[in-house]
Amino acid sequence: MIFLFGANALALSISTELENAGEQYEILIDEEYFSTDRYEGLKVSISQKINFRSGDKIINCIGYGNMHARQNISNRYKSLGILTSYISPKATVGPKVHIGIGTVILGGSYIERGSKVGDGCILWHRSHVCHDAEIGSFSFLAAGSIIGGYSKIPCFSKLGFNSVIQEKSDLSMNSPINPGALAFVKRDGSINAMKK
Repeated sequence: MIFLFGANALALSISTELENAGEQYEILIDEEYFSTDRYEGLKVSISQKINFRSGDKIINCIGYGNMHARQNISNRYKSLGILTSYISPKATVGPKVHIGIGTVILGGSYIERGSKVGDGCILWHRSHVCHDAEIGSFSFLAAGSIIGGYSKIPCFSKLGFNSVIQEKSDLSMNSPINPGALAFVKRDGSINAMKK
């Protein structure tokens, strides 16, 4: 069985693709970590009441609003050996790409050759990671984000809608990049971000 932990837009996006593929799934929440109190008619179960079986897999759908909570949930289910990544069948992943455990890559995203995406990341629809770029664990790329080739994005980074990171950039801190920003990272690691 495939379990989705969290009831939110991320879970809805994945559940739609699972349904289209004829896959069975169940959405889980618990008292400590939940994404919303509006489940849009979805049937949700309390995770503490589930007896996981051999072969069960869980996709972490805790969203970008609290990436530290996402990390906690990932660690919980990784220790049970049931945490898995989700790569949309509508995403493109090139050769020699490393995708970390618990990462979610949504449709229309493109990960080019030789790139590394850390554990627990979320790459929203139409994200583009150019060749040989590195995305640190528990980072979020909003729709339309572009990471230039050979760039390095640190853990727990958040890139807004349609933001662009110039090639060979090295973000040395976990700075949020605003929606629509074009970021140039200077050799000293400081960021010069301009709105479009």
